Amino acid sequence: MSYDVDLHIGPQIPCPMCGHSAQESGKEVFSRNHTSNTAEMWRKAGCDLAAYDGKLAHELAAALESAIVEIASHPDEYREFEPANGWGNMDTTLAFLRGIHSACLEFPNAVVSVSH
Repeated sequence: MSYDVDLHIGPQIPCPMCGHSAQESGKEVFSRNHTSNTAEMWRKAGCDLAAYDGKLAHELAAALESAIVEIASHPDEYREFEPANGWGNMDTTLAFLRGIHSACLEFPNAVVSVSH
């Protein structure tokens, strides 16, 4: 299993029935995948990626920044979550989180999509 994190942007399209605008999940501007074997790392660091599904990227960016600093500052504590099967480790997890964080900063109003 893995986590897929995507960011989508699209035009504000008014609803023909009520006139309210809704973010169209259109153009994909970012996509990243990582094993779920290390999900406990980012959860323990205070960022449950799944909780940000459907939210805006700038909301996820703040949580990711804190989680990245936490994991990088306490490597021994987070290496304990590395799976014995070798599928993912602290370094690959940090690279995954940093990639998402960078995209969230670049596209702060994109809609986050998380599947696992």
